[in-house]
Amino acid sequence: MTVNNSDMRIPNEIFLWHTFGDHGDEIEAKIIHRKRSEIEKSKTNTTFWTIGMQSKGRLVDRWREHLTQQAQGSHAYVVLGGKGNPGENVKPQVATHYTENVLKGDSGWMKIPEFIEATRKDLTSKSSMALVVSDIITINEDSKLRVRWWNQSKQEWSLECPRNQLRDGVKLLKKTSDGNPITSNADCRHILRLEYPYFVKVRKSA
Repeated sequence: MTVNNSDMRIPNEIFLWHTFGDHGDEIEAKIIHRKRSEIEKSKTNTTFWTIGMQSKGRLVDRWREHLTQQAQGSHAYVVLGGKGNPGENVKPQVATHYTENVLKGDSGWMKIPEFIEATRKDLTSKSSMALVVSDIITINEDSKLRVRWWNQSKQEWSLECPRNQLRDGVKLLKKTSDGNPITSNADCRHILRLEYPYFVKVRKSA
C-alpha cells in the first residue's frame, strides 16, 4: 500500500510534513506511545508536540492562516515520515506555559494543562513552537504524494522546496498532480490530526 494524493486519511489539500524518528534518548515507538497517553489523559484530549521553529513565528502564523482557510472541516493534518534529526541525547526540559501568540509570544501565557508534557532541550532561555495534536494515526506505508512547497519569501507555492527552508524539519505542502515527490525516499509512518489553533508557543518559567 502507498499513500497518494487522493488518500482520504489526509483529507485536506494543504498539510504539514514533519521528518520523524528516534530523538534524543527516546525511540520512535516510545514517543508515539507517550503522546497517545497524553492525549488520552488530558482534559483537552490534546497534547503539544514541540517543533524546532521558535525563530520563525511569522512563517508559522502564515501556515496557520492557510490551514484555517481550508474548506473541509476544522482539522489540519501532519504527515510524519522521512529521516528526522536524531537530536542530542540530553535530558529535556518540560514546558510549563503556552500561548497562541506565535508571532511574538509576549502576552497571553497560560499554564499547560495537566498530563501534557511539551519537552525540548532548552525551554528556559528560549521558547519553542508546538503542534496541537488530538490524534495519532499509524500508517507505515510508502508515499507517492506529489506536492508543492510554500515559499514564504515569495508568498507563493513553489515546485521545489525553498533553499532557505531545506533544513526545516517541518514544511507546509499542497497536494497537486503536477507537483514533485516530497523526497526521493519519502514514507508515511504516522499522521497527526491537529486542532485549532494548530500551533502554540511553549516555554519553561524560570
